[in-house]
Amino acid sequence: MFLESASLPVPSELVLPLTGYLIFAGKFQFFPSLASATLGSLGGSMVDYMIGAYVGKEAAMGSKVFRSLSGNRLIEAERWFSRYGYAAVFLARLVPLVRTFIAFPAGFGRMRVFRFTGYSFAGIVLWNTVLIYVGVVAGENFAKVAGTLYSDFTLAEAAVLVVLTVLLSYHLVKRKHR
Repeated sequence: MFLESASLPVPSELVLPLTGYLIFAGKFQFFPSLASATLGSLGGSMVDYMIGAYVGKEAAMGSKVFRSLSGNRLIEAERWFSRYGYAAVFLARLVPLVRTFIAFPAGFGRMRVFRFTGYSFAGIVLWNTVLIYVGVVAGENFAKVAGTLYSDFTLAEAAVLVVLTVLLSYHLVKRKHR
């Protein structure tokens, strides 16, 4: 979670439901997992906040590495911050992609660290709880879901679904790089 919140491509949408499944399977416990994920996310967010506050917008945006990692996501995060003010830090934690980059505009604007941490903590805890719970519920219902998928999909239907997913992904990536 630290890596995702420090703007590296490690999606919580994959990590936390898996954590929830492992909680269901008895390998992990809920509250230590939530605390670990939350502290990791908060730590990564603090790295981005500090970059924003101490490196500054111009230097950060001038960095080739930074531009390649953030793309238009930072612009979107700045729009959120301009539109919703401090509440954007909380709200953005619930929106994929914007969530990862909201710490930069907060740092650029020199939002008070205590306030940034509080809003971030609240949003991160809510997001992490929901995703971990999704994994727990998926684990509880795995047999039903797998049985339904197995009985409702033929091999040909599954192949069509895979091909459509690949084509859609290719189209989205191609459109993004225009």
